[in-house]
Amino acid sequence: MEDISLNTIYIYLDTLDVAQETKLIRLKSIKAVLSRFFNNGWIQTKFWSGI
Repeated sequence: MEDISLNTIYIYLDTLDVAQETKLIRLKSIKAVLSRFFNNGWIQTKFWSGI
């Protein structure tokens, strides 16, 4: 979890060779997982909310 940042999310999405709609679906999934991590106290800030 410590390796996840805005930069790594952008890099991941940039490397995908899929349609924009698919990237948005993947981003929504990432945000859902990160929100669960935040609710469990594993992440201290919601850094992904600005994406």
